[in-house]
This record gives sequence, C-alpha cells and structure tokens, in this order.
Amino acid sequence: MSLSDLASLGSFVAGFAVLTSLVYLALQVRQSERNQQISIRHSRVSRTVELHLALATPPWRTRGCTARRALRRSLKLS
Repeated sequence: MSLSDLASLGSFVAGFAVLTSLVYLALQVRQSERNQQISIRHSRVSRTVELHLALATPPWRTRGCTARRALRRSLKLS
C-alpha cells in the first residue's frame, strides 16, 4: 500500500465518522424535541386539571373563598 492509498483510506474513514456523528446528532435533536413537546403537554394538562379542581371545589372546602378566588389563586401558582 502506498502513502496515497493510506491517505485515501483515512479520508474515507474520516468522512464516514462525520456522517455517523451527523446521524447521531439528528437523532438526539429529534429526541430532545419530543421530550420538550411532552413536557409542554404535561404542563398544559396539569394547569387544566388545577383549573377544573378549583372550579369544582365547593366553597366550604376553600375556607370561605369563592370559586373565582380559588381559580385566581391556582392560576397565580402556575
């Protein structure tokens, strides 16, 4: 094997390594995006549940507060 053959082989290996790392990076970005979307959905559902609980809580359970005050309080906590 001559020196130019070794250089060509090294160039091929380097190109393959770059391609592999780009594929890995694309997979990581996709997974990160999915995790972020799931987190956003979870927060949205959590706020919706808190809203429904605040509206459904009877006044005597909120220690004299009206449902509207309980709703405002729950929205401020979010």
